[in-house]
Amino acid sequence: MNAEPTILSAAGARVLPSPRTEGRKRLDKRDPRLSIAQLFSEERARQLWESLPEEHRRDHFDSTNMPEDYGQAFTTRTIDSERGWFTQALSFRGLPEPMVWELAWCVHQQVADGYSINIDRFQKLRRGLNLAIEHGVPSMRSVSSLTALTHEEWAREVRSAVMRTNTSTTVHLSTLVLHSVKHLQDRRVESGPGPAHSSEGARAQRPEAGQLQPADHGLVSGGCEMVAVGPALD
Repeated sequence: MNAEPTILSAAGARVLPSPRTEGRKRLDKRDPRLSIAQLFSEERARQLWESLPEEHRRDHFDSTNMPEDYGQAFTTRTIDSERGWFTQALSFRGLPEPMVWELAWCVHQQVADGYSINIDRFQKLRRGLNLAIEHGVPSMRSVSSLTALTHEEWAREVRSAVMRTNTSTTVHLSTLVLHSVKHLQDRRVESGPGPAHSSEGARAQRPEAGQLQPADHGLVSGGCEMVAVGPALD
């Protein structure tokens, strides 16, 4: 049996390294030998898109085309509280088509798993991605997938784009993009290299309406939402 490795602290004391728990192992979803960019192919993105129910294959959702399950899962954003104007609209427009396919698939999977979608944060994510693609370094103009960059690289490009354009936006936009892209990339990894998951299977696993699961990241609503994305957003 191999001896437990030890580490010397600055004071010279022997310190045992933190054990690698089963919980931590489950969080490591990516093969470290595989770059995130290698997960993308336009054909695979198209398969994900085509696996969706027809009513979920949209580049935007509003009151004219909102599927019933999305209407139950999307949060409501206030437009004018005095006049009672609210919206659940969500849009991927302006992004490259394969990225629209990926985002539409991710939203479908979140709702199928019983999570509610925070439309305000999703719209901020879209804004951040658009900024990075349009005003990041020149090579960003050819980016067409969420997996083209690591989540750290996406956040860096968002910060640079905000500085280049002097865009009036929340100071935490790059942080939101960092955590949101990380979560969506993990979702994309879960889709695997083979045929797209059956939307019927995903729908069968969805809880009954009104029984939405608690959230664990920045694009869904719930008690743990702020843990994932850091400081509150404007």
